[in-house]
Amino acid sequence: MNLIGSVVLAIAIAIAGFHDGHYTYVDGSANSYEVTPTSVQYIPIKPENSSSGTYDGGEERTVAIDNTTFMRLDSLFTDAIKDTSNHIKNRIKGSGMILYFDNGTEKSIVLRSGSQSKNNLERVLGLLIKG
Repeated sequence: MNLIGSVVLAIAIAIAGFHDGHYTYVDGSANSYEVTPTSVQYIPIKPENSSSGTYDGGEERTVAIDNTTFMRLDSLFTDAIKDTSNHIKNRIKGSGMILYFDNGTEKSIVLRSGSQSKNNLERVLGLLIKG
């Protein structure tokens, strides 16, 4: 990333005000995605940790992303955080969870199973990981 790209990204993150440039997303099957301005790391659930005892989320993978991709992901996360109509109180099977920092405080929200926000995040993250 060049200096101008880094400055633009830092300004965009500061304007958004939600986070420190890092999100963790846990999908409906309990696989995790660590999202930073430069990468997405997929951390799959293993059978011994799955509710069924048999589900395997596959292989761990990390992919590099550019500023444009991060800004698209940031927009999806920000929209999901702001759209409280798709939030539910407790994490249940099939729901999604976003963990992020807001002014230095860790926060989390749970997205309703089947919500547009959850579907959009999982579609884009899945495409990035599959390459």
